[in-house]
Amino acid sequence: MNQALTILVASYLLGALPRSKFFPPLTSRAIILREVTTGAAAALLAKLVVGTELGIILAGIAVLAGHNWAPYPSDNFTPGMVPTWGVLLFLSPFTLAAMASLWLLSSIISKDFDLSSFLTYLSLPFLLWYFKRYDVYILFGLICAGLVIHQHLSHREKNTDSPPELIRRATLQKNIFRRGIMTLIVFFLATSLYFTRYVYRGFSMQIDLIRTGNQELNFVSLTFDDGPDPIYTPLILDILKDYDIKASFFLIGRHAEKYPEIARRIGKEGHDIGNHTYSHRSLVPLSQERTDLEILRAEEAIEAATGLRPYFFRPPRGIYSSHAREFLRERQYSIVLWSLSTKDWIELSARDLETNVLKKVKAGDIILFHDSGNIVSTSGGNRINTVKALPRIIEGLWEKGYSIVPVSDLLLISGLTTTEPLH
Repeated sequence: MNQALTILVASYLLGALPRSKFFPPLTSRAIILREVTTGAAAALLAKLVVGTELGIILAGIAVLAGHNWAPYPSDNFTPGMVPTWGVLLFLSPFTLAAMASLWLLSSIISKDFDLSSFLTYLSLPFLLWYFKRYDVYILFGLICAGLVIHQHLSHREKNTDSPPELIRRATLQKNIFRRGIMTLIVFFLATSLYFTRYVYRGFSMQIDLIRTGNQELNFVSLTFDDGPDPIYTPLILDILKDYDIKASFFLIGRHAEKYPEIARRIGKEGHDIGNHTYSHRSLVPLSQERTDLEILRAEEAIEAATGLRPYFFRPPRGIYSSHAREFLRERQYSIVLWSLSTKDWIELSARDLETNVLKKVKAGDIILFHDSGNIVSTSGGNRINTVKALPRIIEGLWEKGYSIVPVSDLLLISGLTTTEPLH
């Protein structure tokens, strides 16, 4: 993640650096132009290095953080969201045009520029949903709206012209808002740490789960989740065909229904086909009836598209329930998790993806890629860096002495149905 971290740090510094401490005082228009330019520069840097929408969004958040929380005081600075306009120039120009129109219209009607700006930024999640409808865009809009609300409450708290009661109310509201945000952050981090332990190690003996092959033999498997995708899955299949490599694809049922010809190609070219549920619903806390339906509908859709009945299953996000395990056992499925993630779901640069694999790979690893999917939803993500990194990862694995086989062969080679010791 070296490149990703470098982009975040550089974006933060771009947002924080241009201040009156280093430059002579500027006019209001010059300040606005400077702030828009810093946002655009951060977005452009992320676009050139990472090349994905999520990379641009993270750079945008970093430049806003630098803009609002610089590491030193500044005389010529008013907290705001102006760098967002520069980020949107690269992220969604139509949203930028809609925001500008909305701001101009509300300014004419209300005659209050501050109120117009506040309402315009609050509309950003809705505008991004209208023009993009992908979760990473909406997440960016929600973060911007939350920051605007925090700034609005801070401004009311510091307004000495307001009555003391209004100031106290603003302080209370800001504290409640901050606690809510901190609670969400702590919950997210705790959940992430818990499920990282849950997926990679499990709890107690779990002999029905496959996380890795035999760790004494130099064989690894490449697996791809969330497809088929009309853009990225064919590109990945082309690369695998060029290198004469078989992999394992865990398909979402409704995607197999939508793109049956791609699903059929996966099977025809000799790759493993696994069940990844019908709609990528998390199996916890899904009801038993819904769990069964997710598995069976996906099984029927995949078999209809490919002519093959899947016998491998990978639960969405690696989260499973005791009922799911029992039902899958009855349906003669093997539950396949993974031991090494490329982290391509956060749309890292191709170089970072390559580093994540080649520095950490061990014998028997089941390596997780994605040929579709987004942060939350099952489609709309950018997997071009997965495509770019895949040839270098394959060649790097070969140079390290590893043979690449599908999960079915990995299990046959190890001679086991589980990698968990029975003691």
